[in-house]
Amino acid sequence: MVDSDQLWYDYTQGKQTYQQLAIENNCSVKTIQRKLDLAQTTVQTNFTSVVNVLMDTTYFGRIFGVMVFKDGLTSQILYKQYVQQETNLGYKLGIEKIAQRGIIIQAIICDGAKDY
Repeated sequence: MVDSDQLWYDYTQGKQTYQQLAIENNCSVKTIQRKLDLAQTTVQTNFTSVVNVLMDTTYFGRIFGVMVFKDGLTSQILYKQYVQQETNLGYKLGIEKIAQRGIIIQAIICDGAKDY
């Protein structure tokens, strides 16, 4: 019998494809899909209570960017948002979202861009 939770672990942590899991468990890809749908999934975050926030925006084309806030020590992504343009308001809102989760911001590091 194929265990849904073990399949989920193999799929997400072992980076196995549906096809690889089907071969390994001697069943069809459709069975793997059904079993993965049944897996008990939870999102766990293990952020430290104090962080040094590195923040910047990367653009893909002229009007699509990703504003990223990450911890400078652990490199964990603390928050991200898709933006059309880089603004101080966007950065302020991102910092507020991080603080609302109870994370203490010790320092903020940002590139030396002009006022937006």
